[in-house]
Amino acid sequence: MLDTVREIFAHYWPDADRHVVSETALERYIEELPARLQEVIDRLHARLMWAVQVQERLLTAQLHGLLEPDEDRLLARCKRYLQNLARKDISTYTLTVLAVEGFLPGYGTYETGIKAFASRANIGVGVEKKRDFELTRIPLMALREFVPGNLIYANGGRFKTVLYHFPVGERQSEMERYQVDINHERISEVGTTKGATQYNGGNQHALLTGLPISDVDLSYVSRISDEEANRFQLPVAVLGYLKQTHRGGQVYTLPNQELQHRFGQHVRLVNVGPADRAKRGNLGFPICTVCGAVRSPYASERELEHFQQIHRERCGKVPESIAVTTDSHVDGILFQGLQDREAAVNLGEALRIGAAQVLEMESQDLQLLLLPQSNGGYHLFLYDPMPGGSGLLQQLLDQWGTIREAAIQSLGACESCCKKSCYNCMRTYRNVFYHDLLDRHSAIRLLDDYQGEPKLERELPPIQENTTGTGKPTNRGEHALAEMLVQAGLPQFEHQRSIDLGKPLGTTTPDLFFDDPVRGTQLAIYLDGLSKGIHGNKDQHQIDRMIRESLEEEGVDVIEIASSDLDDPEAMKRHLKRISMKLRTR
Repeated sequence: MLDTVREIFAHYWPDADRHVVSETALERYIEELPARLQEVIDRLHARLMWAVQVQERLLTAQLHGLLEPDEDRLLARCKRYLQNLARKDISTYTLTVLAVEGFLPGYGTYETGIKAFASRANIGVGVEKKRDFELTRIPLMALREFVPGNLIYANGGRFKTVLYHFPVGERQSEMERYQVDINHERISEVGTTKGATQYNGGNQHALLTGLPISDVDLSYVSRISDEEANRFQLPVAVLGYLKQTHRGGQVYTLPNQELQHRFGQHVRLVNVGPADRAKRGNLGFPICTVCGAVRSPYASERELEHFQQIHRERCGKVPESIAVTTDSHVDGILFQGLQDREAAVNLGEALRIGAAQVLEMESQDLQLLLLPQSNGGYHLFLYDPMPGGSGLLQQLLDQWGTIREAAIQSLGACESCCKKSCYNCMRTYRNVFYHDLLDRHSAIRLLDDYQGEPKLERELPPIQENTTGTGKPTNRGEHALAEMLVQAGLPQFEHQRSIDLGKPLGTTTPDLFFDDPVRGTQLAIYLDGLSKGIHGNKDQHQIDRMIRESLEEEGVDVIEIASSDLDDPEAMKRHLKRISMKLRTR
């Protein structure tokens, strides 16, 4: 199989001899093929069904009267899209579609995911007519670019997002609710009926509905002027958190620090709105969740009121302030145990500045994700947004000392000799959300804590999505303990979560497991019998101890409860208190 994949790489990637394609990388690519192919199929099916459903709806409306001008344009585009799919052409050839969707390896085939459609019918009067065209962005880029209020530059013109192609049918229910603490950049999913009480629910928390980013329609704004020296891009606030699963990686150590280079880390990112508005607590974008129409968040109050009135009448629902989201699997480096938000921001920006000077990259080729922790500290996840990774992170580790020194020299020699930060050293329009936190002197002090060359310490075992857990209690004691936790006001625990610890320990299955990816809290509860044939056996007890120590080394808290304690109220009080302390809740 590996030889076959090498042949594919050689055919579609002629310059592969200039790159190191390791056996591990090929094995990861093979493992991802079924999932990536399914993603392509789902994306194409959603695109097709959207066009069919919209065309049917507009044709029905046309029978009862005239359509609005924007509806006429939309109907014409859906017809052209379906006609193009039916035509036998090189663009609809199976291998061409797979390559464009990013399934096959090769240059120019990583533009997978989200498409923006610009129709010639949208080009203004007096402007040279051009053919329809489309832009393709990976979801992580589309999350920042294809949003209301931003300008998109293409084919000599400036365009704006006017319509989202939200999923149709049963998939239209994929709306999530998030609890947002913008001051600490903490975001978490909440149930639609749980409200704002899941995480203490103070005034600093806000509830926000989110929808996965989808294909969009663009509308022409104006021609690009020669006098326009800088292109406009809307600074946005993107929050997120790490899911549990990843494909493993390596753990590196410095004299006083530890770095985790993770492959295929599952992340959830949420664009909560323009950066300046988000700071003031105005979250989301004005979006109609029925038809997908949008307005700029900077539109006048009168225009927004008109937008709401029109869609209340036509769609039967008032447009809301909505976030756009995406899930992705990315390579990244995890820095743990930073003191506060300021430290996480300055360390990340300093590393990007140094890497941009040493490596062939722009500072935005690597992105920052701040992860607040329950103890008030922060983790920093520095990730590569390109699918499959671009190799920049490994180069960062290989040239760590050089990049670190380049960053220190650049930060210490600001042309403006600013007190904290300015546009000559650390500030850009993209990181405006963090301007009040940026401090070049603080960044230099942080880099001093990461001296030396990273040394490979050990392999990080992969964590797969849980597919073996029963999700149900396996005995009366486990069921009784789960009920006690709920009655005590503690969160819902998962039953029988299987955790792979690698060789030689294999897998372990706690009776109850709790995972909070936002706070970074993981808690495993074992309900142990103490008879000689079970956990009371000396050899079995020693094996259990090794497994549970290994869990704690991976950051999972472990609590052991004897089955006999379930009938002892005083003993259970102590256990419940320990659990609540681990979860930092009353």
